[in-house]
Amino acid sequence: EGLGVVGKANMRMLGGAARLTGKGVEGKLRMGVDGGFASGDQWDNTVPSNTNIAYANQLGELVSAQEAEKASLNRQIDEMERTERELLPLMLRMVESLEKFIALDLPFLATERRERLESVKKLMADPGANNADKFKRILEAWQVEAEYGRSLGAERIEVENRTVDVLRVGRTAMFYLSADGKQAGAWDADQKKWVELSHAHVSEIRHGLRMARETAAPDLLRLPMPAPRIGS
Repeated sequence: EGLGVVGKANMRMLGGAARLTGKGVEGKLRMGVDGGFASGDQWDNTVPSNTNIAYANQLGELVSAQEAEKASLNRQIDEMERTERELLPLMLRMVESLEKFIALDLPFLATERRERLESVKKLMADPGANNADKFKRILEAWQVEAEYGRSLGAERIEVENRTVDVLRVGRTAMFYLSADGKQAGAWDADQKKWVELSHAHVSEIRHGLRMARETAAPDLLRLPMPAPRIGS
């Protein structure tokens, strides 16, 4: 049977607003639907734009980079902890070697070198000092010792109850000149004692002392240098 509908009706459809009109024409129904979004209950059927896709890709790359950086930092922390564990035994060996080195070396600047060594050992025993400061101090002590081997030195000490001026030539030889300038001597490393030299060496030792104190220009010194020891 024919359906005759005349009029208008409002309907709510899937969260949107639509207007439905219908007319009965020769037993047929003709409907026209005008649809549009309304405020309130509705769904977002927007097609993703190229901008959103690019942002998502960039965000993914950023997350990947952050994960890689995190892994790198974790590896560095592990390496630092391992280095920290290995550093202490190394520093202890360096201090022990320094002490032995000074004991076997020529006996110059005895007080200064002993005090420097004791200062390093005291720092090593300090639980509040960090390993970086300890390692730095040890290296400085070794650097000072190394510098002795490349320089001339002069100091005034007591030798056999008399005051003498000692000339150090690197860490190879030591010579002394008495305060009155009449007697000269040299350190015998094998016998570990001072031995007297002939008066012929007095002039050269005196010139060497002036060079060491920077009161004379560098020059060639003619002194009786000890022969190299086998294995030294």
